[in-house]
Amino acid sequence: MSEAETNASTQSAATAPLARPARRSSWVFPQAIPAAICDLIEASVATEIELHPSGTTQSEATIRSEHRKSSHGFLESTHWIAALPSHYIHLANGLNFHFDLTRMESVQLTPYEVGDYYKWHADGAPNWKPTVRKLSCTIQVTDPELYDGGVLEFMGTTQRVEAMPRQRGDVIVFDSRVSHQVTPVTRGRRTSIVAWYQGPQFR
Repeated sequence: MSEAETNASTQSAATAPLARPARRSSWVFPQAIPAAICDLIEASVATEIELHPSGTTQSEATIRSEHRKSSHGFLESTHWIAALPSHYIHLANGLNFHFDLTRMESVQLTPYEVGDYYKWHADGAPNWKPTVRKLSCTIQVTDPELYDGGVLEFMGTTQRVEAMPRQRGDVIVFDSRVSHQVTPVTRGRRTSIVAWYQGPQFR
């Protein structure tokens, strides 16, 4: 190959668009939230956030405990805690998902006590109009030494169950169409932050 041909080949390779790696269904930021911040979050749960039983109507007339048993409280998007999942959702989206996102819903704080659980479900509902949940985020707030059970599990496309990381401060961002569950807590208390980002319907 002549020098001119070599230079042309090198230039072509240098300017060719990089191949995007296959999209993963989840993206983990290990122990991204410092312990001191997790302490502040748990203090907020104890002092300033009003908790309600999950799986109930506002009047608490209907309880669907066969599918979900826990409590939760919601935070407005302007609360300082809400900035944490918002940041990592956008970061994971740029690194991996590349979804068109438009708005974040209110952030949920969920303490799981002994006996609490959330059976298999997916956050995204395809019949929502005009937007759907596209990305979900879970932040593990509690030290795993302080509780047993409460494992966040994903169901893969091959029907293989995968236990997600559970170290304090782990941030897990995942496609809202992924089926997942939280296994029953058998000791202690597990607190997590949950958030969802919406966008236009998938094409």
